[in-house]
Amino acid sequence: MITRIFTVDIHHDFKDDFEHDFSTLSRELVAGSKGLIDLELLKPSDDTNNKYAMISRWENSDAIENLFGEDWQKAVIPEPMKHYAKSHQIFHFENWQ
Repeated sequence: MITRIFTVDIHHDFKDDFEHDFSTLSRELVAGSKGLIDLELLKPSDDTNNKYAMISRWENSDAIENLFGEDWQKAVIPEPMKHYAKSHQIFHFENWQ
């Protein structure tokens, strides 16, 4: 199993619009994909923080590659959402125990 953790720091002025699009456009991009085990969207616990996360768990790297392509280790931000992001990161982890 591979856990994919995507984090994005957004421009605060776009917070409401981003939350709507993150919970619809971004979720729809990933949800229902073959090999997806679990998907979580996380938002900041206070209004001063502008960092969000998507955590997805996948059967294997092939399942992630089927959705995101051969550059699956890079973050994918849907085109209509790129203007929200100040910065972003992506991490992949394998279970070993």
